[in-house]
Amino acid sequence: MAQKALDVTGNNLSNRDTVGYTRQRLDVYSSYMNMNGIYTTKLARLGLSSQGVFASGVSQTRDDYLDKRYRDNNCFVAE
Repeated sequence: MAQKALDVTGNNLSNRDTVGYTRQRLDVYSSYMNMNGIYTTKLARLGLSSQGVFASGVSQTRDDYLDKRYRDNNCFVAE
């Protein structure tokens, strides 16, 4: 997972000047949250602490308002 995080960071840095590029981020979640509900006692859940994280995917960091404004301003542009 650490390598994937470095890959995403490198991709963001190498594309920082690319027109239209949207920054990406690695989505992670706690491995404890993945097992929630299996163990019912507080003591059993405490044993799951500090188990690390899992990567759930890569997503783009976008602003819906700015995306809409961009589409509204450029919808009539023709080449």
